[in-house]
Amino acid sequence: MPEVLSTLLTRAPVMLIYQPRTHSATGQTIGVARRQALANSSTLIVEDDGIGDLSAAASWSLGTQFPDRTLHVRSFSKAYGPDLRLAVLSATADMVKRIQSWRNFGVSWTSRILQDAVAWLLEDEATQQQIATAREVYHQRRVQLRQALAQRGLVLPPRDGLSLYIPVVSEQFAMITLAARGIAVLPGERCRLGPTQFIRVSIASLKDEQREMIAEALVIASGREASVRADL
Repeated sequence: MPEVLSTLLTRAPVMLIYQPRTHSATGQTIGVARRQALANSSTLIVEDDGIGDLSAAASWSLGTQFPDRTLHVRSFSKAYGPDLRLAVLSATADMVKRIQSWRNFGVSWTSRILQDAVAWLLEDEATQQQIATAREVYHQRRVQLRQALAQRGLVLPPRDGLSLYIPVVSEQFAMITLAARGIAVLPGERCRLGPTQFIRVSIASLKDEQREMIAEALVIASGREASVRADL
């Protein structure tokens, strides 16, 4: 939130870590008005573009306002293959040189073969068509699961990404309930600071024949049915 960011910036933080388009945990995408309101940073900005080309939203960087202190990191692992473990960063020449120096004195290094592979994939027309197809397939899986949940009374806002953000009454109850049905999800406690509890449900490999069963289990796990009975 812009007002919260402004307050925190008065404490002179070392850096601001920011996801410039689809947020990996919640699927939220920041709109134009919010982006403009955020453009008051006075510290180093590190942008984490984790989903990359699988995002339905275009990449927007605070580097347009603060080119001298924005470091943008775009990952290719989700879109082009997790085995690549590869990302590209852009920043000022001084920042890039310092990062290269730190890496040269550590155990980190990046395979030249993998770099060449990604460079080839980025220019290969067939690969780019596959990326576009994958983006649409993930979108459809996300929409269809949301529809199945809505039919059962659990309405979620349309968002982006490879997972659904589902508020729950209790993360522990949700995890146990889903595990008993052979469904693994990620608890929201790893991705939140506030009291709101939620789970992250991946839609990346969701199969059509599983959708209804999973939707039914998610509604139960959310605690919504128990809440409705309590209200009655």
